[in-house]
Amino acid sequence: MKAWIAGLSISARLFALQVSFIALLTAAAVAWLWADAQADVDTDAAQKTMAVATSIADNPFVVDALSSPDPSAALQPYALTLMGDTSIDFITIMNPDRTRYTHPDPTQIGKPFQGTIAPALAGQSFTETYTGTLGPSVRSVVPVTDAQGTVVGLVSAGVTVSNLSAVLLQRLPLVIGAAVATLLVGALAAWLLSRYLRRVTWGRDPRR
Repeated sequence: MKAWIAGLSISARLFALQVSFIALLTAAAVAWLWADAQADVDTDAAQKTMAVATSIADNPFVVDALSSPDPSAALQPYALTLMGDTSIDFITIMNPDRTRYTHPDPTQIGKPFQGTIAPALAGQSFTETYTGTLGPSVRSVVPVTDAQGTVVGLVSAGVTVSNLSAVLLQRLPLVIGAAVATLLVGALAAWLLSRYLRRVTWGRDPRR
């Protein structure tokens, strides 16, 4: 390998060095763009789930339904409609003791919610990533309070990680396209420079 490199002209060596450097920069840029895209997707999911959960918790209809004899009868159709309108993977409205009143899978209604609720019981809305009945998800949990400020229920809205990954993969062609374009433009510039050097040095290597 060393002998092969030593036999190259100055322009050829410079071209190889420039292309290698550009390739390294391109790889670093791709890694940064991918990490940035993933952060954007996670942030969008957190903001979206928090907005949906908050709007549900602030709805007087939900407060009234929670105090009815059969909360699920009113809340399950409501939650399913919202899921279809907002592209949220699940909306769980529950009792403070974790008992679910709504769920995409009706068989899960009446069972305990899986996830953190302590901050919401204390009146604080929050977002977390947790593995529940639908798998890992980014979910926001918001308290539902009555007129006296008492927490009478909780709302959790979430998007599964698998769906977030699908959204992220949609950005992959753009990231790869930008990387390929950068590499090609850089290689072309390096080739043009090497041609210029070959012309002005008459193709001599360092030993000549």
